[in-house]
This record gives sequence, structure tokens and C-alpha cells, in this order.
Amino acid sequence: STDNVAVAGYEVYQGDDATSAVTVNGTSYRFNDLTPGTEYTFHVVAVDAAGNKSAPADYTVSTVALPDT
Repeated sequence: STDNVAVAGYEVYQGDDATSAVTVNGTSYRFNDLTPGTEYTFHVVAVDAAGNKSAPADYTVSTVALPDT
């Protein structure tokens, strides 16, 4: 955010769906129902207590593939 108020949480968006925000109050979050061996893009926006938001930061991550048994 752009002022002197500390970050209070984060809005995390999965992919291009800007309506599916998850609000995270800490510094970690576990997504469920992700497909093994798949690449995902997340957009993270920091939000401070005054409601100011940062520019989104984009992260691309991959889940681990399941072993072939």
C-alpha cells in the first residue's frame, strides 16, 4: 500500500478470475483441490488497515506431480 499504515492482510486471486479473492490475514495460505503436476498463476495484493491496496504481484507456481506407482 502507499501510506505509513502497516499491511493488515492480502487478497489472493487464482488465475484470471478477479472475483475469486481469498483474504489472507497471515503470510501463508493453503489452496485445496489443485491438480498435481499443474502450473498455476496467483495475483497477490497487499491491503493495509486503512483499505489501501498495493499493485498486484504475480506468482507462477507448479504443484508436484504424483509418482507413477
